[in-house]
Amino acid sequence: MYTCIPAPSPNFTNVEIPVDFIVLHHTATSLPQTLKIFADPERKVSAHLVIDRNGNVYEVVRCITGPALRAWHAGVSRMTFGPSTRAPGGTLEGFNDFSIGIELVNVNGNVFPYTDPQYHTLISVLSDLRARYPQIDTFDRIVGHEEIAGFRGKCDPGVLFDWKRLQEGVFPTNGAPKEKPVSEQPHSEHVFQKRPLCTDTLARTLARLYGELGVGVDPLTGEFSGVEGNRTALEAVSSLLEAALEAGVRSSSSSDERG
Repeated sequence: MYTCIPAPSPNFTNVEIPVDFIVLHHTATSLPQTLKIFADPERKVSAHLVIDRNGNVYEVVRCITGPALRAWHAGVSRMTFGPSTRAPGGTLEGFNDFSIGIELVNVNGNVFPYTDPQYHTLISVLSDLRARYPQIDTFDRIVGHEEIAGFRGKCDPGVLFDWKRLQEGVFPTNGAPKEKPVSEQPHSEHVFQKRPLCTDTLARTLARLYGELGVGVDPLTGEFSGVEGNRTALEAVSSLLEAALEAGVRSSSSSDERG
C-alpha cells in the first residue's frame, strides 16, 4: 500500500477528464526541484502524481483522491495506431485531455536505474488506477512519454525502465495488448519489444557528462547526489538532448519518405 501526499499545483485545468491512458515520465531532476517546478505558475507544467526514489507518492493534480482533473504533462502529443475502434481515425492527439501523467524521480532514465521502491509503488498505484478507471484494461493503455512525444525529442522514461517487470506486476495474466500501436517516430514499439529513442551510444555519452558534473546515485539509498548544485546545467543537458533527438527523428522520417 502507499500513502498519497498532497503537493497541489496551480498548473491544471479544473475540468474532469476521461482516463483512457496513463503516461509515464522521468523528472530529469530531484524531488524538491520537481515539486518546486510544478508549484510555479510561470512554468505551466504539472503531472498528476510524482513517485520518489523511496516510493513515496505525491498527488500534484487530483486523480486518486477524486475524479481526475486535466494536468499539463504531455504537451504536444500524438500516437498512431493500426485499424482499431479504440483509436478512431488511427491517431490520437492531445494526451492531456484523456490521460494521467506519472513522474518517476530520475535525472535520466536512460542512464540511471529506477529503484525497487519506485517499481513496487508504481505497480500498486497502477493497480489502483485500473480499478478506478475501467478504460485501463490492457497494458497498451500505459505508455511512455517518448511514445507520444518522441517526435519532440522526449525520451522518457528511458532505456533503463523495466516494462516487462511493470507488465508482470500490473497485468500478470492478461497483459498482452489487443493491438500494437505504431509511434510517429520509428524506434518505438510496445511492451517487451519497446525500443527507446535514446541510443546506447548517446546514453554512454550522457553518463560521462553526468559524471563530470558530479551527478550520481548513492549505491545504498538509491538517492541522487550532485543535483541541487547543477540545476541550470541539468536543464541545459535535457534541452540539448531533446533538440538532438528531435533532429534525429526528423532526419530519419525524411529519409523514410525519400525511400
